[in-house]
Amino acid sequence: MATVSIETQLTNDSAEATVIPAPGRPWTADDLLALDDDHQYELLEGVLYQMSPASPYHSRYEMRLLLAI
Repeated sequence: MATVSIETQLTNDSAEATVIPAPGRPWTADDLLALDDDHQYELLEGVLYQMSPASPYHSRYEMRLLLAI
């Protein structure tokens, strides 16, 4: 079993999600398919969020985790 130690304090507070207003009715599959493919989205409790891009820190630690597995 591998363990990973991350010793750098993450202080990047710029990671935010943008709330996408509902189209005045529940989201449909067609609504979701019409969204821009260049972004990632999360649907949480009926609210659609456009996620901020991953930071360089995120990518670095993601790679460390993948290599440790």
